[in-house]
Order: sequence, then structure tokens, then C-alpha cells
Amino acid sequence: MTNATIDRDATATSRLAAEMREKRKRTRPLWRPTVSLGSVHRATGIDRSYLARIFGGKRRPGLATARALANHLKMTTDELLTRLGY
Repeated sequence: MTNATIDRDATATSRLAAEMREKRKRTRPLWRPTVSLGSVHRATGIDRSYLARIFGGKRRPGLATARALANHLKMTTDELLTRLGY
């Protein structure tokens, strides 16, 4: 194996590792593990099952819902929607 081959393999591995880190960041939960859907429900008044569908990717929140969630999670509405994949 030549040095060029080793360098090329290392670069490819670094790129793959960076992509995997980025994917993990995008799929991390939007809140700390100590925050439950129940506590978000109590703070925002949004139905628990609807919250589960939103965070599970099965429903897209309306603007008012997205604003309420973003305010509770201490982030912008744009950041929330981006983290949800919209």
C-alpha cells in the first residue's frame, strides 16, 4: 500500500465520520432527556399524542404550534422547523 492510498483512505474515512456526526446532530432529540412530552404538553397546552406525532416526523406543526414549541424549547421557530427537517 502506498502513502497516497493511505492518505486517500484516511481522507475518505474523515469525510464519512464528519457526515455521520452531522447526521447524529440532526437526529438528536430537540429537548433534554429530562423534559417529557407531558411537561411540554402542560407548558404549551398541545395534545401529547400530537406532540409525539410531530417529534416522530408523522405530522407537520402549524405555525402557531411551531411558535409555542419553539418558545418553550428556547429556540427560534426557524431553528425548530429546521431541526424537525422542514
